[in-house]
Parts: sequence; structure tokens; C-alpha cells
Amino acid sequence: MPLLDPTQKVARIPASELPHCPTCGTLLRPGVVRFGEELDGVMLEEISAWISEKHIDLVLVVGTAAEVWPAAGFVVQARKQGAALAVANTDTDNLGTARALKHGDFVFIGDSANLLPKLFEPLTGPIEI
Repeated sequence: MPLLDPTQKVARIPASELPHCPTCGTLLRPGVVRFGEELDGVMLEEISAWISEKHIDLVLVVGTAAEVWPAAGFVVQARKQGAALAVANTDTDNLGTARALKHGDFVFIGDSANLLPKLFEPLTGPIEI
């Protein structure tokens, strides 16, 4: 699949084919947070409260070193409550959070697009990429 292969060039999508607001016609932005942008404070408080109220067995850290806050704080918060860590990353030189591995933690080295379907297969069944 070309989108998953970094050696394949991907055709540019014309702006007219991107999603637009059906009411005002403005271009809709993707559901991502860019560096320097602030996250919604209420949402962050709700996530922190949820972590505090629930027993979390396992934190998945996928494709990141989990060192950028505030998301990294959620990893720390869950770890303080005894959650194990499962890291899936291609960068063996910058595992970030994985430097503090404990007994019962997991590290999977490789492309998460390939690793995750294999890891979740016992729960979901086969997943085609």
C-alpha cells in the first residue's frame, strides 16, 4: 500500500477534494495537535480524572518517546498507579519512556503499522494493512 511505504511518492490531493465545512465551506483541519498548539484544558482535566478514577493495567506508547507534555504526564500518572508500559517504536536510540522499563513492561521494535495488527490479532482477528 503506497501510503504506508515511505519510498513511494504520494500524489498531492487538490484542496477541492479535501473535507470542507458543509455550512460555511471552510477547509476542515485534521484531528491533530501541532507543536506549539495548546490542548483543550477541560479535556486534559477529564483525562487526568479518568486515569485517577480507573485502574489502568497497560499504557500503550506507539511511535513516540512519550516525552512531550501533557500527554507524557498521563503515562507518568498511570505508571504511578502501577500500570505496565508497552512501547512500539522504530527508533531504538530514542525510546524515551522505555528507558525506565520495569518488570512486566514490553518493548516492540518496528513500524507500528506492522506491529499493532499483529499485537491486537488475538483480540480483533486478522487485520489487513
